[in-house]
Amino acid sequence: MSQQKRRRDSTSSGTIRDWLPLVWTAWEDQEEGQDETEPLTDGDGERQAAHEDAAGDADSASMVVSECSTSEERQPMLVFSLCRVPDPAEVPSLRLLEALRLRLEETATRSGPYSVVLFLDPAPFVPSLRDLVSAYFALSTDAKKKVEHVYLVGGGWKTSLLVRIFSTSILSFKAMRKGKLVDCSTLSLLAERLGRETFRRIEIPLEVYISNAKRESSIHLDDEVATPSPAEDQAPLVQDCWRILAEQGPSSLGIFRRSPSATNVAHLEAAYSRGHPVRLDFAPDAPYLAASLLKRHLARMNEPVFSRAVCDEAKRCPLEEDDAAIAFIRESILPLLSPSNLTLLTNLVRVLAQIADNASQNLMTAENLVICICPALVGGIGGSVEEVGMCRVPGVMEMGTMRGLFREEEARSENTVGGVLKVMIQR
Repeated sequence: MSQQKRRRDSTSSGTIRDWLPLVWTAWEDQEEGQDETEPLTDGDGERQAAHEDAAGDADSASMVVSECSTSEERQPMLVFSLCRVPDPAEVPSLRLLEALRLRLEETATRSGPYSVVLFLDPAPFVPSLRDLVSAYFALSTDAKKKVEHVYLVGGGWKTSLLVRIFSTSILSFKAMRKGKLVDCSTLSLLAERLGRETFRRIEIPLEVYISNAKRESSIHLDDEVATPSPAEDQAPLVQDCWRILAEQGPSSLGIFRRSPSATNVAHLEAAYSRGHPVRLDFAPDAPYLAASLLKRHLARMNEPVFSRAVCDEAKRCPLEEDDAAIAFIRESILPLLSPSNLTLLTNLVRVLAQIADNASQNLMTAENLVICICPALVGGIGGSVEEVGMCRVPGVMEMGTMRGLFREEEARSENTVGGVLKVMIQR
């Protein structure tokens, strides 16, 4: 924009307000007393589009920023993740920065002093310096004064330079002298600066863990102690996996058979173990990560879902997939499970049934699902014929591809936990 276009009055001196985008000052032209929530009419297409854009910007901002509190002062801490900044083609940078600015203003007004954590990399879509400066001009003095610390974590030289310019602008010279701008090259250093308890309250994206692994092999916490373990069926990892698999599992090709990156699974598993909040639904390949996390969790339980007593009792289950088999499972097998394992199995069977019902799309039939999940339910299998046989489906050779098992009829003798699980999924 040229200086002539920016100059509103050639006879008056310029102000910061003259540099603000018009969308930030348009509210001043609104008539006093006008109800902003009045119903939209057919002629209000532009207003309706603006409302929809504002809602979309707020959703994008909620992906980029999360909030927690410090362990001692209970001050709010806003955590910005540049890896979640959307493509400017979908959400223009200025609109996104405006939504983030409103979040900062709301936090400063509601809670007083606050701190900011910026995860600088990876950053596929970095706002330009011009957009950052525009956002700075729009930020209120109150929001600038109330910020206690700005923690910069990671970042390449370009991203670091842009964000450091922006962060330095937020903080006054006096604040800079007090060391309020804190540079942390790794997550371990961030944990050291924040303290163990505050660090564990931060939701850290998977992409940040992957980037951090290039600088340190593992995250070190001072005086690390084991976090209390909730009941197996109530663990946050398990609850997140149920939700993701119920929502995305039925439409995911080869779910439970296709394996995601083992490193990514390990990063998320460690985050859950430390007690971090995790947004599993934001992670790439979320349903496949959920399936792998769930299988690993089930295989490592202190008490397997299907104990040795259950495996032995399953041999007596009728082979026919009829009401007699259902009655036997209810009367003889389910009572052998502990209450927590029964809850786990109930939720698992519900999810597997939804996936099997959509086998035409995901190619995972009940037999395929049994072969993939059953070893985890018995605590993992070794190399013996008996251990492998516990998880097979009677009458079907477990050989084939994701598109279907190579079905070969065998002489039927006794049932297995695999056969029992198949009946539960189908019935």
